[in-house]
Amino acid sequence: RQQAPFVVIWLLLLCAAARPQWLGEPVPVAASGRDLLVAVDVSGSMDFPDMQWQNEEISRLDLVKALLGDFLQDREGDRVGLILFGSQAYLQAPLTFDRRTVRTFLDEAQIGIAGKNTAIGDAIGLAVKRLRQRPAQSRVLVLITDGANNGG
Repeated sequence: RQQAPFVVIWLLLLCAAARPQWLGEPVPVAASGRDLLVAVDVSGSMDFPDMQWQNEEISRLDLVKALLGDFLQDREGDRVGLILFGSQAYLQAPLTFDRRTVRTFLDEAQIGIAGKNTAIGDAIGLAVKRLRQRPAQSRVLVLITDGANNGG
């Protein structure tokens, strides 16, 4: 019992040596997300089962769905949108914070839904039209295709 005051004094000295400081109330930091528009080729050439994933041969589109789906889930704070293109380009999902819905639209994409040919220029044109109103430093287009442009 006689040592209790010394222990308390010793603990107070240790706390004082740590020099605690009050920094004030926490300041919320706004998320500086990007506007990420993903254009995915769903033309006939994306149906070839020439990709290897987890020891299994799958189509190019199925590989895109697997990898891009995981990528989208990690884009917290970003607005994401989805363009599907083949012979024509279509805005499947506008820019949104709802990554789950965009992933659902991606998972539901089918070969030929936008035509059998590949119109890369149409996809880029639609993306530019949709991103034009957004701040320049936040605009991103991710174009996923096998590169066989045989349309617009």
